[in-house]
Amino acid sequence: MIHLPSASELLEAGVTFKVNTKSEFLFDLRFSGGVLEIPQLKVDDGTEILFWNMVALEQCHYPDESYITDYVAILDYLINTGTDAHILVQNKILENWLADSDSVAKLFNGLWKNVIQSTMSSHFSVLSKDLNEFCSNPLHKLKATLRRDYGKTPWKTAASIAGVLLLVLTIIQTVCSVLQVVHTS
Repeated sequence: MIHLPSASELLEAGVTFKVNTKSEFLFDLRFSGGVLEIPQLKVDDGTEILFWNMVALEQCHYPDESYITDYVAILDYLINTGTDAHILVQNKILENWLADSDSVAKLFNGLWKNVIQSTMSSHFSVLSKDLNEFCSNPLHKLKATLRRDYGKTPWKTAASIAGVLLLVLTIIQTVCSVLQVVHTS
């Protein structure tokens, strides 16, 4: 079985969420170059019943072709909390017609309960593997943190560059002073 980080963990690792407008196929999730593209899904009062029925049908009649079950599993991994749902709503991946983001999280966390799934389709397995590899690279997380904390606005970027430049010049001045003292002694 796979494990997939939540939307907030992916965001912290530097993954960018984008609506996949190239495909109308709901299961066409793509990950490339740090961008996770997911087709838009409207979440309303009928979504839960619709997915329960589709998963039940698939489990009973098409257990070897579990595309809907895989999709529900991916969404369950991505959405653990209201914050995760809010991230996907902000990026227009989920169109929320429920009360709030916590309701969306509760809906998706309940969909995959009591579902038996022995394997996952190769498409979703590869997607999961790629996302896990991206998240396990500390360089991606460092870049995302730097971008979020020091480069969110032009002023923060300018102040950060000025601070680094000042630090480098101070180190050069210190080294030159030490070399001058050593050279004169």
